[in-house]
Parts: sequence; structure tokens; C-alpha cells
Amino acid sequence: MGALVGAVVASRLGVRWPMLLQAVPMALSGLLALSLTEPPRGKKESAEGGGYLRLLSGGLHHFRSAPDLRALALDQVACATVAWLVIWLYQLQLARVGVPLAAFGVVHAAMGLGQIALLSRVASVERAVGGRSRLVRLTAFAPALAMLGLAATTGVAASVSLIVAAATAGFGRPPLFSGPVNRLIPSERRATVLSAVSAARTLAVAMVYPVVGLILDRSLVATLVFVASWGWPRPPSPAPPRGSSRKRAPRRRAEPCLSASGPHSTWRPPST
Repeated sequence: MGALVGAVVASRLGVRWPMLLQAVPMALSGLLALSLTEPPRGKKESAEGGGYLRLLSGGLHHFRSAPDLRALALDQVACATVAWLVIWLYQLQLARVGVPLAAFGVVHAAMGLGQIALLSRVASVERAVGGRSRLVRLTAFAPALAMLGLAATTGVAASVSLIVAAATAGFGRPPLFSGPVNRLIPSERRATVLSAVSAARTLAVAMVYPVVGLILDRSLVATLVFVASWGWPRPPSPAPPRGSSRKRAPRRRAEPCLSASGPHSTWRPPST
């Protein structure tokens, strides 16, 4: 609803007004937050002492001793860095193809509804595509493919479809990892490790987005191609079919990496 109203306000009063009016719900949220009471805490764990830097270093230390968790975390960081660029670029693409400003909110709402549709029917989608492992691969490919398509098209319908597809896959992907990630983290260190993942994502954004901004000052099409090439994943080798009776080979430790050709992940989540 906020996107729909904000687009109409921007088209009638100018783009400054949605940001000015945003101060009202933010102030109300702040007042509500001040009224909350933190529940009593149990015994303080030793890992919680020493300030934020010690907490962060403790989370990073846990990654060194947990290769599967490290692979999951790096996969999330790499893909999320690319996915968040959809928010940066979709309005410029809509303006490029001639979509009126008042309709931007409809597209933004469709992006959110796409994520809801995916996550509310994730079991059905998994069955349709052949399992969670394949769904995770497809959602890694979709944003990069959508970026290439946006660079190539000047059509309104194609642009809107590709933007919604990129947002649905890119932002609907992280919840697919929440279960495997939480199972790999001891409960007493979960907050610390998840904070380290968030910090790593922020660091990746700080490194990549200035480069994207420099390219965007020159060309939106070149920016879309750059983001697509940087975000292009390498498909993992196929897993044995579910229920296969053949003996499985020893599991090889696989970690995603950020190379010159983009973030690659060969980790395969458990099928459900």
C-alpha cells in the first residue's frame, strides 16, 4: 500500500514528498519501540562479553571451523548483493521504457506480491521444478538472466515481467536457507553468527555498489550487463536422484567464491 500511495504522491507533488511523508510512520514506529520492554535475560554467556567487535570476531571464527556454514553464508552474501541492486535499478529501467511515475508503485507492489506467492507455495514450486536443490539454483540464475533481459529490452511488458521475476527470485531466496543455516549454528552463538553474516553482506555492498554507481553515471544498459555478469552463478553438478540406491560418493567440501566472473556456489541444500 505504501508503494501505491507513494507513487501517486510523487507524480502529483514531486519525488521529495514521499520521503518527507515517510517521516510520519517512522516517528510513530520509534515511539512504539520506546514503549517496548525487553524481557529478562538469562545467564550471560561468555561469548557475549567484550563489545561488538569481539562478537563479530567470534562469529567469523565460527565460520573457519564450519565449512558448510561458510559456504551457505557466502552464497547468501553474494546473491543478496546482486539482488538488492534490483531496488536501485528498476525505477531507472521503468523511466527508460516510458512507464509513468504513478505506475511505479504498482510495479513495486507486484515485486512484493511475487515474493509472497513464491514463499507461500514453495512446496508446490519445489515439486514443479524438481526439488529444493534445483529451486535454489534457479533462483540464483533468475536475477542475472533478468538483468540481461532488461538491458536488451525497451518494452514495457517485458521490463515489468523481468523486474518482478528478479525481485521474486532474489528476495524470495534467503528464506530457503534459513532452516539449513540455523541447524548449523549452535543456539548459544546464533545471534553472533547471524550478525557476522549481516556484516559481511554490508561489507560486500560497500565494496560493489560504488563501482555500480560509477558505471550507472555513464550507462544504465552497461550497468545491467555488469551486474548480470558479476552475479552469474556457476551451476553445480547434478545431485543423485532422490531415493537412489547407488552408493553416494564422499561429500566434497564446496565453498562459493567471489571471482572476476562473479559469485559462484557449488553448495547444494538438502532436498525436502
